[in-house]
Amino acid sequence: MVTHYPLPVTTATTPPTGPRRRVRSWVWAVASVLVAGVAFVFAVRTALGQRIDQALFDTSRSVAPASEVPTILDYHVVSNPSLWIGAAAAVVVLSQIRWGPQRGRSTAGRAGVAAVLLLFPPVVALVARVLRDDVLVRPQLHDWIPETINSAPSGHAAAATAFVVALILATPTRVRPMVALIAGSWLVVIEFGVIAAGWHRPSDVVISTILVAGVGALLPDPHRGEVGTMPFTRVLTGVGIVIAGPVIVAMYYPELWPVTTTVGIATVAAVMLAVLLPGAGTQPVRVASEDLPDAMVLPGVGDHGMDRASVS
Repeated sequence: MVTHYPLPVTTATTPPTGPRRRVRSWVWAVASVLVAGVAFVFAVRTALGQRIDQALFDTSRSVAPASEVPTILDYHVVSNPSLWIGAAAAVVVLSQIRWGPQRGRSTAGRAGVAAVLLLFPPVVALVARVLRDDVLVRPQLHDWIPETINSAPSGHAAAATAFVVALILATPTRVRPMVALIAGSWLVVIEFGVIAAGWHRPSDVVISTILVAGVGALLPDPHRGEVGTMPFTRVLTGVGIVIAGPVIVAMYYPELWPVTTTVGIATVAAVMLAVLLPGAGTQPVRVASEDLPDAMVLPGVGDHGMDRASVS
């Protein structure tokens, strides 16, 4: 007799699934839209909000970079077709990777999810443009503010955030925190670059990040059902983004106000992107015996209360 002893419970976690997961995603998305709306009303529709926003805007765009910003960290890269081609390829490849004993979605299911993720950035860019140009209005509450046209939400920030959201969701859950840290830090630098270039106010990029990442929580996950990571990785990833983003900006804009503005942007990005990481609820994962290495197959050992499969 050969007895297979699977590991009864692993220490990894999986995100909530089924109705519970959908409800939480919808609650988060609706809350994000409401928060973005409140941010817009305060920063754009009130005198105090316009004053604070314009002050941060003026101090950030008045600082010239101390050295040339690399192309990959320059906001112009968001308009580069090469970035989108590479991003599309990464989403397709990463979404098809199967990691761990739990296989999650089928190949066809993963392909369908990848298609949805690929459509997300262009749709977001279009919606952001319509909101900015045709729906939202900015009142002129201060004569000393020369820019009177509405600039929220930022199309560059919205597109970049959508790209990062799609990339994070396409990544297998076990390495998703690392990808979120790198991509999230990149997003923070890009968003500050849009401000430093004088194209958008800080509130524009913050509103874009909240809206896009919040709605992004409703996107399907190609790796649903796979073994996840521990809950504390969300906190570590968020802290990493809050540190890495401003540090990178400080390398090229070594002054107080640009870095301070970036800390605010990074904090918002960290919170919004951390929600896309697994580990919200601790759910034990049972591993099938056929997925165990041969060393775990013990001949002639009796039953000690653990699940087993016997072969005579």
